[in-house]
Amino acid sequence: MEVELSEPYEWSRRGELPPVPGVYVISKAGVGIIYIGMTNASEGLRSRVTLFHRAATTGRAKHSGGRTFHRFYGIETTDLTVQVHRAPRIAAPIIAAYIEFVERSLIWDFAQRHGHLPVCNAK
Repeated sequence: MEVELSEPYEWSRRGELPPVPGVYVISKAGVGIIYIGMTNASEGLRSRVTLFHRAATTGRAKHSGGRTFHRFYGIETTDLTVQVHRAPRIAAPIIAAYIEFVERSLIWDFAQRHGHLPVCNAK
């Protein structure tokens, strides 16, 4: 499945992310993709990436990928970018399955290319 992602948002512009369900891909300069995540919550992508940022900069709960980032990279997030895939407008029971499928597809594609999961997806 070919997934269309947005142009990269600089980390300082993460507040401009849409408040809609979807999938997000976080990359680090010099490293590449470090996390692939999703949200089907009503607060959407902006809120979920904010939780990642908070966990990444504090090491506290609410986002396991953010906590993993904190362990591996510390608190510096200025060299991050995020791309998003907005979910189409489909019925609530179906949208969750769609978003999970897209996220898993992106993770699987990454694993096939690199032989491992993105570092912040590894538990």
